[in-house]
Amino acid sequence: MSLVHRICAENANLSPKVIGNKGLSLCKMMTLRLNVPHGFIFSTELFRCFEHNQTLPAVFESDLRFAIKNLELDTGQIFGGLDNPLLVSVRSGAAASMPGMMDSFLNIGMRYDALKTPADDALYIALIYGYASLIHEIYLDEEADMNLTGRDLVHEYLRLYHEHTGIEFPQDPFVQIKNAMIAVLKSVHNRRAKTYRMLNNISADDMATAVIIQKMVIGNTGDNQTFSGSGVANSRNPNTGHSPVMGEFMRNHQGDMIVGGRIIPDNLNIIQKYNPVLHNDLCDKLLKLERLFLFPVEVEFTIENNILWFLQVRKVKISDEALIYFAVEQTDCQNISGDDALMLVKPRMIERFLHASVDDDHHHVILDTGVAASPGAASGHAVFTADDAVRYHAEGKKAILIRHETSPEDIYGMFSAAAILTARGGMTSHAAVAARGMGRPCVTGVNKIKISVSDGTLTAGERVIKTGDMITVNGTTGDILWGAVKIKPPEPPESFYQFNTMASQRSRMNIRTNIDSLDEADLALDFQTSGIGLYRTEYALYKESDIQNIRKMVLAQTVAQRELIAADMQNAQILHFRRLFEKMNNLPVTVRLLDPPLHEFFSDTAENYADIAEKMNMTVSDLTQRLRDLKEFNPMLGVRGCRVGILYPEIYRFQTLFILTAAMQVGQNTGIYPDVEIMIPFVGFESEFKTIKDNILSVYQDILSQDSDMPRPKIGAMIEIPRAALCADKIAQNADFLSFGTNDLTQTVLGISRDDSPRFMQYYMRKKLVDFDPFVTLDIDGVGMLIAIAVKKAREANPNIIIGLCGEHGADPECVDFCEMIGIDYLSCSAYRMASARLAAAQSSIKAGT
Repeated sequence: MSLVHRICAENANLSPKVIGNKGLSLCKMMTLRLNVPHGFIFSTELFRCFEHNQTLPAVFESDLRFAIKNLELDTGQIFGGLDNPLLVSVRSGAAASMPGMMDSFLNIGMRYDALKTPADDALYIALIYGYASLIHEIYLDEEADMNLTGRDLVHEYLRLYHEHTGIEFPQDPFVQIKNAMIAVLKSVHNRRAKTYRMLNNISADDMATAVIIQKMVIGNTGDNQTFSGSGVANSRNPNTGHSPVMGEFMRNHQGDMIVGGRIIPDNLNIIQKYNPVLHNDLCDKLLKLERLFLFPVEVEFTIENNILWFLQVRKVKISDEALIYFAVEQTDCQNISGDDALMLVKPRMIERFLHASVDDDHHHVILDTGVAASPGAASGHAVFTADDAVRYHAEGKKAILIRHETSPEDIYGMFSAAAILTARGGMTSHAAVAARGMGRPCVTGVNKIKISVSDGTLTAGERVIKTGDMITVNGTTGDILWGAVKIKPPEPPESFYQFNTMASQRSRMNIRTNIDSLDEADLALDFQTSGIGLYRTEYALYKESDIQNIRKMVLAQTVAQRELIAADMQNAQILHFRRLFEKMNNLPVTVRLLDPPLHEFFSDTAENYADIAEKMNMTVSDLTQRLRDLKEFNPMLGVRGCRVGILYPEIYRFQTLFILTAAMQVGQNTGIYPDVEIMIPFVGFESEFKTIKDNILSVYQDILSQDSDMPRPKIGAMIEIPRAALCADKIAQNADFLSFGTNDLTQTVLGISRDDSPRFMQYYMRKKLVDFDPFVTLDIDGVGMLIAIAVKKAREANPNIIIGLCGEHGADPECVDFCEMIGIDYLSCSAYRMASARLAAAQSSIKAGT
């Protein structure tokens, strides 16, 4: 394999694993005939050779000199020449983009005896500074007399370099470029690169970096006759996704000043003022790049003496809202297919889509306003170092990370912070780009405040915020607010619903909702649910009056007593279910009969039960004994679920009566009977299911005597026990549907209590005993294989059976892919995770071609 590849259109089909993501993007820009500086790429094979031997391969020197000679021919300049020398940049470019995480060098090839103008001096100073800091970890600006300028400052930097290193700054351009390339290769293992790979799940296979060498184009050479400068431009607004093109630009500056956040730049429209032709050309090229990449793009560019050069293009870090807007807009315009649009958005990303906001109904003290760099709002404790942000997060406290500007070294603190605030920088500074990628609110360019990192203070006018004080960052408006404020939940825009509709139409699996209350039913409808996959009826019984009635029913000694208690509950319970069915407007509603252990309805003592004892014609002593009899050693595996319906059949009978009576009343009032599904929980034996199903049908027969049009409810089982999964064919013979309760199934398969697992599961993951928490990500090799067996056996026994999976695993993309593969009919999860589950289901259908 060749070590060197030219930056040219012909190499646009090479793999990013060979020439890196950045190198591939440069070649792709060449296919559009954009002005891209001439250059060449040392492939990732150079990195692998260097990693293995800790030295450059024997062919490196000859390959480098041959490539430089070709670059000299392309440019008409001489590398290290005295007149109009060829200067190059040396940059990294791994297969997975890691912007700013590895080292880059500018102005390589500049020599002292080639200095002729103030612009040359500035380029040489930048070279010395970058070389000293990245190769020797010497930061000359911390010691240099910054009152000096021009050639005097050059001499100061050369003196300090010699003083610290004991050697003269190298004048041989090949020494400069070789050392720069070695530093780039080594930077793969620096702290910020390692942290970025960990946070973004970048594998070791994508760690290898290419090394990109390009001719420098200079943005600080303009004068009154020519226009020069550097900028960063986005093809659309990265916060909203709307056009037009936007970005930042500085006349007579190099681009690293903007990206590093060391200055507050001008708006991109300044180019329109000075050179409208260049501005229009930039906008036109950005839209072409967007269509090429099928994604909003960000470019770094330089204007050198009225010529526009494109230095880099990448898929822009945009907010979730912006990406969804883009996907919908591009589908409507038929620029991309619906499937391509759906594949643009990651399911986990859409969970962060709905950003919180500041409640404007209350008065707020605005300390200052900067650039609204990443949307959302958060209140937290002020911290001034990345380490403090990590510490506060570990203590369970929200932290606002405050910096002059962030650098890649701050990445771990930014990830731990609830929001980020920087005094410098703009929309495309490191802080802004990183925050949008992490979904953190961020405000940059707040230049009126004063920050002292050493003292841990932020001063805004007469107010001083110290470490630990509460402040609020509103990344949507750019406001910095005094103290903690009320944060409102998100309000989805129209594009969110359009995108959800696209996903719903493409998904083979339906997405239902798990709910505990009528309010959650409203939320489920707002989020376009396909129905209720799990309504936990116990939550309708946790009101004080109903808890008392359940307690009485369990304590009752006769059926007659239980019937009297049920009569007390009847009106309220029927009204409750009637409201639920009315809200759902004939969407399927799966109502799970009482599931939790009976101990949840009783406290540890008989205190305050005197009233119950009196009404049950029991002494307090008898009641206390009865409670002792009910006590279980392991209640989660004791009298719960269907076992309650077996031991206390009246409880399930009355629940069924309330549910079906409510459904009958809705049908009689509206002419449309609800689609009711009654689910029997915690089934282990097919005989349990059959017994309770017969009881349910007995109640249904009583309802038919009142209303012959009342349809039979679907009756199904919740599969939460390994035996039920292994015997799913026997249960399916008598069931209309099955639903896998993955939380309890994970507990019973792995023998791990989900309530106690946090005590050791984090330790297991740190020690690499397991790769994930099985209560967050489905254990496909264990629990999943049991589900697959159950699905196969159930469908063989009953081809018409409907099979669902309810639990938060249902929104995990890997679990959704698995469910698509084995033929699950619907997923059910909490309302706020429905959007991600729906998108994951659509993407699974796309990948499976279903």
